[in-house]
Formats: sequence, structure tokens, C-alpha cells
Amino acid sequence: ADDGFRVGVVAGLAQDTVVLDGVLVEARQLLGNAGAGMDVARQAMLQTRLAVAAACLGSMKRCAQLARRYSPYSTRIQGKLTPNPVTLSRFGSLAARVTTLEAFVHRIAGAMDAQSVVPAEAFAICKIAGPELLLRAADDLMQLSAQRGADEMQRLSTLYGQAGFLRTLVGTDEFRDAAI
Repeated sequence: ADDGFRVGVVAGLAQDTVVLDGVLVEARQLLGNAGAGMDVARQAMLQTRLAVAAACLGSMKRCAQLARRYSPYSTRIQGKLTPNPVTLSRFGSLAARVTTLEAFVHRIAGAMDAQSVVPAEAFAICKIAGPELLLRAADDLMQLSAQRGADEMQRLSTLYGQAGFLRTLVGTDEFRDAAI
């Protein structure tokens, strides 16, 4: 007998299925139009890709904060604190990546709020660029925080690993082909 609720695990990710066969609903209770469930599912997947990019953006900003706080690579020249050129370069690159992803995420969210059509490729870019840029930010943070203690480095290593996991997630074939 089908109890109407199934839970499965695929590649370490839980997948839940709720079956509502024979349940009567009114038109106002539908998500989308009757028979267009795949459109709702597709839209949810696209919005999830935007959410991944937004979460990566927040993590990148945190990496920038921590990199600034913990950066040991500064020297004093004639009594003034002068940042190392390599450190300045890393901070500049990190700031540029944060600004770029932030502008992109805000542009897509603004277009969605305005009910404009956003191409599926824009969401694919969110899914690809967000984790990739977060990986680079985590790497910069690890390099700039090289003299931190073992506990702190373990947390940074975990952040890097989680960003790498986001990078490996693959969606439907439609987007997999666009990502190649």
C-alpha cells in the first residue's frame, strides 16, 4: 500500500516525494496551471540556482571580512603600515569577484521581481559562477590566513570543501549541456 510519502537518498542528498493521488483541490490552491506541474518545478529549480549564487555571495563577503581581519602580510615602511603587494592584489581580486556576483544576482532578482523574462542561461551562470567564485574567495582567505591556528585552518578547509561540493552539483541535462 502506498502511504503517500517516500524518502530516498541519491548521492548523499535526500529526495522526498509527496504523492497526492485522488486529493481534491480548488483552482486557487494550485501552484501554476492544472497540468503544468513541470513548469512550476522548473521555475523552482531556476530560483534554487539563484539562491545558491546568493548564498555563495554571502559566504564570499564573509571570506573578505575574515581575510582583512586575519591577514598577517603587512610590513612597516618608515613607521607606516604598508600592505604587501600580493595581499593588495588578492584583496582587489576578491573585491572584484564579490562586486561582479552581487551585481549579477541583484540584476536577475530585480528582473524576476519586475516579472521580466530571465533566460535559463542566466540561472545556469548563477549555479556555475557562484560556487566557482566562492572557491576562489575561500582559497584567498586560506592563503591570507596562513599563520592562523590549526582550529581556524580546519574551519577554512571545511569552507573550501563545502564550496567544492556546491561546484560539483549538476542539474538537469538541459543545464548540464549549457555548463560544458
